[in-house]
Amino acid sequence: MSVSEELLNILACPQDLGDLWYFQDEAVLYNPRMKVKYMVKLEIPSLLPEEAISVDEIDHARYCDRAKSENPDVDFDIDPYTKLIKKENQK
Repeated sequence: MSVSEELLNILACPQDLGDLWYFQDEAVLYNPRMKVKYMVKLEIPSLLPEEAISVDEIDHARYCDRAKSENPDVDFDIDPYTKLIKKENQK
């Protein structure tokens, strides 16, 4: 089982409010901007900032490579506020 698509669409990192990448096979939500991951247990994401797990450069590169290979349109935007402004301007 996995986290529902509806939930994934509204989830954001509690630390920087940016998007998270979901890796179902590892039960992980990953924040590429802060290089932290949050575990998913029994389909429930644990998004408490104090439970964030820092990721080293090797794992960060692996997550980025996976995200790009699984979704060529993946957003590598570092600033979530810039992304919000872009969305507003597209309306």
